[in-house]
Amino acid sequence: MPLLEIVEDSCGRHDFLVTPCSLQMFHVLSHTNEYHPSCHETLSHVFAQFDRPPELISTTFNIFMNYEIDQDGTLHLHRPLNTPEDFIVFRALEDLIVGLTACADEATNGGICKPIEYVISYPEGHSSKP
Repeated sequence: MPLLEIVEDSCGRHDFLVTPCSLQMFHVLSHTNEYHPSCHETLSHVFAQFDRPPELISTTFNIFMNYEIDQDGTLHLHRPLNTPEDFIVFRALEDLIVGLTACADEATNGGICKPIEYVISYPEGHSSKP
């Protein structure tokens, strides 16, 4: 049973292959033990408020991420294809806890971390609030 549906998508390029970046991933890639913020850390903090442990965070829907797969199965991360005007609209089909994070990996955002703009709207008569 689906939990969300995409109602409108002006970009059309997203990723559902990779897990959220993590401190461990940055350690492996950089060959250092330096701290680096990560999507997994951000989501862990947010979901902890709802008694959801970090182990429940698995593959995410990575909006505007642009991965391509070579013939040999190698994944390549490219700059996002979206423009500042692009957007995606979801409709929740069930009550959900949804986490949002802007990726801190410089390769995914053109080297500039930017805020995420989002809007949550409720159908008339809906009583839940975030």
